[in-house]
Amino acid sequence: MKIIILSDDFPPKSGGGAAVIASIHASALTERGYEIIVITTVENKSQAGESNENGIKIIRLYSKYNPLFRSYLSLYNPFILSKIKEILEKEKPDIVHAHNIHYHLSYHSLSLAKKYSKALFITIHDSMPFHYSKLFPKYPYQIPIKTYKVSLLRQLKDFRFRFNPLKNIIVRHYLSLPNKIFAVSYALKQALLDNKINNVEVIHNAIDVNKWSIDNESMNEFKKTHDLFNKKVIMFCGRLSRAKGGAVLIECMPNIIKEIPNAILLVVGEKDIEASNMLKKAKELNIDTKLVFTGKLSGNSLIQAYGASDALVAPSFCFDWFPTVNLEGMAMKLPIVATCFGGSSEAVRDRINGYIVNPYHKAEVIDRIVDLLENNDESKKFGGNGFEILQKEFNLDKYIESTIFWYNEFL
Repeated sequence: MKIIILSDDFPPKSGGGAAVIASIHASALTERGYEIIVITTVENKSQAGESNENGIKIIRLYSKYNPLFRSYLSLYNPFILSKIKEILEKEKPDIVHAHNIHYHLSYHSLSLAKKYSKALFITIHDSMPFHYSKLFPKYPYQIPIKTYKVSLLRQLKDFRFRFNPLKNIIVRHYLSLPNKIFAVSYALKQALLDNKINNVEVIHNAIDVNKWSIDNESMNEFKKTHDLFNKKVIMFCGRLSRAKGGAVLIECMPNIIKEIPNAILLVVGEKDIEASNMLKKAKELNIDTKLVFTGKLSGNSLIQAYGASDALVAPSFCFDWFPTVNLEGMAMKLPIVATCFGGSSEAVRDRINGYIVNPYHKAEVIDRIVDLLENNDESKKFGGNGFEILQKEFNLDKYIESTIFWYNEFL
């Protein structure tokens, strides 16, 4: 069976959480004997071209445009669609499975895929099919969330000149084409239904737990490099934006340090303007020596960072639909403090393998982090519970079997 995977981003050239899952998806299918071709994009023209990486044919297409036009070009990108059509005509795939296509590949690629394949699927990782960026709760203190419906008036107010009144209607048309839509969490499924996107099933993200282990020598080397010995290490990993909760962690650190003097915040992410803002705020609070920035990590270096940490904190202010970092932390037996917004609570069970917090309540965030750093037995128990949950519910075999089940249903 020949399967084409569409994803705007794909490692190692680029990629956030959705791209990582697309890569895991492609690799797992390849290992099971499927012929996999990935169509992705790069903004650096020199990186465009075709390559074979670990048995996967990867076709990288060059696409770059001013983000101000995203609400239009994300629907139909004329600079790239002819190339996608040419590839689909040539390869004649049995299945096309899209991940994130809401920037460069554009939603019209679904129309082409429908024409040139036997079955079409899409995994939705975020709120972009019905919104313009990350979605934030309208009433952050109202838990549980009553509805995820986004009004046109709110979008017009928030995005003004970027607002395209026809965008959501056109996206819904394109999303009527796949044989099945997969949401990465039940929370996201509900958000899609609330915004008139139907035909949705949930397949949670998964990772290969066998690839997440580290020996003591390697972990100690990482600790030595970043001066983490005899420290209580709080790990924050991912995009270093306020939406992901980076700023609130900085604001919480003075209180955490009062209780745990040897606490350190290990920040794993790209050293960009957001990282500079975090460091600036830390200097204002006189805690800059309590921050360690590693830059963006991947592969063994990322595993070392998890292994060197005592707790993972992911306190997103936005609806974080199913963060991959939570699964990675569970694979490394870390207790987790995760946001109540989105799908984190489907993996992180409050007081079972960590804590679910409202990031708008800083006192709650501080209390939960301090509790994990003070109580080693509890943290170890939470970490073990998380590992068991990961193995049972979010293992790679289950993810792939569920996906293949739906493939076979429509072939």
